[in-house]
Amino acid sequence: EALEAIQKAGTIWQALPEKEQHRFNPILASFFYQLSFVLSNMDRYKEAVEAMQKVVTIRQALSETDPDRFNPDLAVSLQSLSVCLSKLDRHEEALGAIQKSVTIRQVLSEKDPDRFNPDLAVSLYGLSCSFLKLGRHAETIDHIQKSIALFESLLKEKQFEEYDTDFGLALETYSDVLEVTGQLSKALEIARKAVPI
Repeated sequence: EALEAIQKAGTIWQALPEKEQHRFNPILASFFYQLSFVLSNMDRYKEAVEAMQKVVTIRQALSETDPDRFNPDLAVSLQSLSVCLSKLDRHEEALGAIQKSVTIRQVLSEKDPDRFNPDLAVSLYGLSCSFLKLGRHAETIDHIQKSIALFESLLKEKQFEEYDTDFGLALETYSDVLEVTGQLSKALEIARKAVPI
């Protein structure tokens, strides 16, 4: 039912005059985002990618006119696109999308670290996962360390318990790549650190 409702909304938008379409583009992007989410949950990743690509296209255009307003949403869309592409084993494309997300969030976090550092930590974790899937271990370690450092800062200074899961996943990934690269004692140390989380 949710899928049908979202698809119907998209059909209605496409029937609007072009001037009206531009006016409702932010809403349309949200509809396509929800469509991609629903399709992903149904394991229909190819269609989910197509929907998320539309979201990215719309939000890129919006961010060109008002970056302060739309860049946060664009970064979210790029991260989601990366996840969908990864599900299809399109890892180079997934890497490109998450790199763009990180770049945007780095700029945002410089302006407002309290608001955007959590999102940057998540994107850096996603970037490290993309590098890992491509066997680029040095870059994986570099970015996972940056992600973990941000998570540790958030948890220490603000006690943001909602980031415990992401932090735990980042530690597990760090431990895995250390093991793959033969750093067994360090991998065990990080794995033990992840257990309480």
